[in-house]
Amino acid sequence: MAIIKKFFGIYIFCILFFMGCDGEDNKEVNVGKIIFYSNAQLCMNCGSFELEVYLEDNLEGIIKNPTYSIEQPSPDCNTKSSDFFLVLEKPEGEYEYEAFADCSGNSIAKGTFSVKTDSCSLVFINVCE
Repeated sequence: MAIIKKFFGIYIFCILFFMGCDGEDNKEVNVGKIIFYSNAQLCMNCGSFELEVYLEDNLEGIIKNPTYSIEQPSPDCNTKSSDFFLVLEKPEGEYEYEAFADCSGNSIAKGTFSVKTDSCSLVFINVCE
């Protein structure tokens, strides 16, 4: 019986130890949030389409309904990804982006933005200019 109690005590200790460490090592440090949004759907004569967003030549996500207009409130740091907004978290640094309309396959915008730790950057892809 004493052996079982000792084994059980060690077992509980190991479970609690590993539960306490869970997630601590997986947190990324020095990251910020980027929010992409666009008015492309309102200004391009393409019918309904999606906007693909690439960072450093890698597809990072898709804005499924790029219909933002100035009558709508601007996104803020609490905005979540949706059909209208693409929200990413990236390490601090400078990035290049490029956006493609899947109705034409053409690049419709490109630019750069900065990510700062614990902050957010808004990237408005304005194709109506």
